[in-house]
Amino acid sequence: METKRSRRAMAAMDTVGWTESPRRQARRSPDGTLKDFAPTDLSEDMRSMVSQLAARVDELTGALDLARRRVAELETMTDEDVQLPVLNRGGFMRELKRAISVVDRYAMPAALICLDVDGLKAINDAYGHAAGDAVLREVVARVRLRLRASDIVGRLGGREFGAILWSASAGDVAQKAETLAAAIAGAPISVAGHQMRVAVSAGATALAAADSAETALARADAAMDRATRGGA
Repeated sequence: METKRSRRAMAAMDTVGWTESPRRQARRSPDGTLKDFAPTDLSEDMRSMVSQLAARVDELTGALDLARRRVAELETMTDEDVQLPVLNRGGFMRELKRAISVVDRYAMPAALICLDVDGLKAINDAYGHAAGDAVLREVVARVRLRLRASDIVGRLGGREFGAILWSASAGDVAQKAETLAAAIAGAPISVAGHQMRVAVSAGATALAAADSAETALARADAAMDRATRGGA
């Protein structure tokens, strides 16, 4: 016979959707009926839920990795020149700042060369901008051929380029600037059946720990201007 206490206990278990007896356990379904429930059913449900959550975590982790790779690709794209296989000005200036930091922290010598391609406007006017772009690609190829793989090349403007050289002293970089200028001007560049010659003004400077990217670039530009005028 049910007592008031047992009825209250049953009511309490009904409130949370469960009833229990020594002989059975039951769970109330959404329609209000009681269904037999074995303790192992809970663990199976939990295993299924954990499996689903693990699959979802794997999916989200994959999506996050893909997003990170895409961000890295976009960052690389924003650092590259749109026409030539070199860094653009923004990317080059960031690398120049990094090089100065290395000089400051580790006392590792590094240097900067600026190159200005002369005669490009005449080529553009006579043969079109596609010919001018082809000339610049060959200029970049000749520069890269004479630098180490670790050295950095960037386009500072329409016809102006910069190169960061590692482990290079002031004397080394001055000689390298002359070598690059001679390599570019020394042989004609063939474009669409035409043999074109360009000259290059070059200026160089060693990087100092106290430099900013802007002051180092200004110093190399000044050296380039002096070389153009026949000075040092």
